[in-house]
Amino acid sequence: MRIRTFLKRAARSIIPTNRNPWDACQQKLGEAKNAVGQMEAAADRVSFEEAWSSLVDSLEEAWTRFFSEGNTISTKFQPWAGTIDTERRRDPLLRYLIESRHKSQHGGLSLDWEEPRLRIAPGFSGHIKELKGYSDGSIEFDASPSQDGGEKNLQVVLEGGEPGLPETENRGVVYSPPVGILPIEAARTGIEYYERVFAEAAKRLGG
Repeated sequence: MRIRTFLKRAARSIIPTNRNPWDACQQKLGEAKNAVGQMEAAADRVSFEEAWSSLVDSLEEAWTRFFSEGNTISTKFQPWAGTIDTERRRDPLLRYLIESRHKSQHGGLSLDWEEPRLRIAPGFSGHIKELKGYSDGSIEFDASPSQDGGEKNLQVVLEGGEPGLPETENRGVVYSPPVGILPIEAARTGIEYYERVFAEAAKRLGG
């Protein structure tokens, strides 16, 4: 009698998994990309700052895994990667991301925040007699639009409150972000840099 069945995994049994070359660093790079998505979706400052902290942690951990694994793949890795490491520590943005990770690991990592502002009835034409706010977040207008349909512009809009990159300090040395760059832009630039480096390593050394 022939009986065909399937392998059954006992409770708490963990199946062995083989990693391909560079999988470990790519995993952390994926976490960095997820952090960017979390920043883009954040509705409050705490969520945004937590995602930013995760971003700088993941980028540096991606590099650490990359450097460690590369040394096991080829003896040619060290001289080439050493040059890349020097490059990333000299680049103002990449250096800033590295130092931000140190700040994240040894204390809070907060961002600078623009003061938000409210715009009342932008685009409204008419007379507003009274404006009331309620605990459920709703707003009530007593107003007379100057034309039919003008009531659609009776709203209060929260604007501003954008995050900015602060100076960060490590061992008495202050590191400033490049002028004018915002957190999400900095994050994407960092990710793109490491993507290029990891791709070049795979091209040179295989994997």
